[in-house]
Amino acid sequence: MGRTLNLFAEDMNVVDVLIRIYSESVRQIRHVDTGTRTRITSHLTETYNGTAVIRAFGADRDFVRESHRRLDAHNRCQYSLLVAKCWLAVRLEFLGYSIVLLSAVFAVAFRHTMTAGVAALTITYAVNLTAIMARVVLGVTETETYMMAVERCLAFTQIPIED
Repeated sequence: MGRTLNLFAEDMNVVDVLIRIYSESVRQIRHVDTGTRTRITSHLTETYNGTAVIRAFGADRDFVRESHRRLDAHNRCQYSLLVAKCWLAVRLEFLGYSIVLLSAVFAVAFRHTMTAGVAALTITYAVNLTAIMARVVLGVTETETYMMAVERCLAFTQIPIED
């Protein structure tokens, strides 16, 4: 039992490290993503407001090129965010399957003292623990990254009112 708890504590330590690495990366990617989204919105607004002037000077292609450049930057951020989520998912799955493997190894090692029902229950709980752990970690990290929006709103409330 002591070995099992020690292994579980070690696995939870790995999860804590993964959360820290993932959270920091996603926070930075979301910060850049917000900046690229703002640039797209401002460019579209400026283009819409100046459509007549843009067409008068024949600068359509330049503005389309600039729109593509800004959209590409935003898509790179979105792709990086997706890759970070996949990175975390792969590590969590590996960790979860390691827990299931250890449960199966313990079931085989203690087959003389453990009934088949207890062994099956242990492995089943290990599989469920894997799924729950992945959901909890992703939920915690998503909540943390979305708290950035709340922090921004609070920062906006601290801006002094202009006369």
